[in-house]
Amino acid sequence: MFCPECGTQVQPGDPFCGECGARQDPMPLPPPPVVLEARRRRDEDSMPEPKKPRKSPTHQLEPGTLLLDRYSIIKRVGGGGMGSVYQARDKRLADRLCAVKEMIELFADQAQRAKAVEDFKREAEVLAQLEHPSIPTVFDYFIEGGRYYLVMRWIGGGDLAEQMRLRGGAVEEGSVVKWAIQICDVLHYIHSQTPPIIYRDIKPANLMLDDRSGRVMLVDFGIARIVRPTEKGVTAIGTMGYAPPELFAGKVEPRSDIYSLGATMFHMLTGSDPQDNPLLIFDFSKNPRPCQINPAITPEMEQILIRSVAHKPEDRHASALDFMRALEDHSARLDGRAP
Repeated sequence: MFCPECGTQVQPGDPFCGECGARQDPMPLPPPPVVLEARRRRDEDSMPEPKKPRKSPTHQLEPGTLLLDRYSIIKRVGGGGMGSVYQARDKRLADRLCAVKEMIELFADQAQRAKAVEDFKREAEVLAQLEHPSIPTVFDYFIEGGRYYLVMRWIGGGDLAEQMRLRGGAVEEGSVVKWAIQICDVLHYIHSQTPPIIYRDIKPANLMLDDRSGRVMLVDFGIARIVRPTEKGVTAIGTMGYAPPELFAGKVEPRSDIYSLGATMFHMLTGSDPQDNPLLIFDFSKNPRPCQINPAITPEMEQILIRSVAHKPEDRHASALDFMRALEDHSARLDGRAP
């Protein structure tokens, strides 16, 4: 038995090739549906056989790897056990920088694999239909060498977690309010889609600061969910400390994102990570209030913050637009433009 990807001999029953890491499925799975109309197809009769991605022993793509005879890998910039994000150049478009997100099919559990593929497809499909200055543009989506790839606009700045590290912990209130207003704007946009899209995983690591526009970008739509009126029992997915209580009861709605944004603002304003005490940190009858952690926080900001992380959704801001207006009014007071 030989690996269909690299030709190395493998033992019958081995789930993966020891040489290239490709999955040895007895029946190959069909490719995902094309979600971008602009996707160019190769003419297999006239084009040479594409090069296989060069893989390191850790299953990462090496610098110089050429995907689809088009995307030249420069370096790995992030990722985890199920895949990586790379900086690359588009050889067909004047070496334009782009971000290539990869999912590796190294799953022993078929159910786990199916869920990961579903999330990856969902991200491509969600991003392809959205157009907002705080959402990265998707250029391409394809399979090569048993891996799924998503190509997006390159965002040069770091994430807000990095901004916190650069500032030594807490971030000044004016900057947090400005970023939060931009996040509320994009949340209002996705919540206004028909049906609504709920992001479900707002946290500093998923918010990138674009070095070109200065805007905060909402990235990683892998678990974003299109919520239909008849849907019940939504799987609880999110990041402990930032995920609202209702998410763990299988319920999700636009105000779930308001909670996660409030938790993110709390982290940035106080330097206290909600993940360190995920179940009780916003019970202010037992834990310090924001102003007690950081006395520089204004009382008005504290009230806005406490409302956003209320345990019951109905006690939070009514919508992302309502939250944004409260933050804009507070920003005007900070700037001396309002009484």
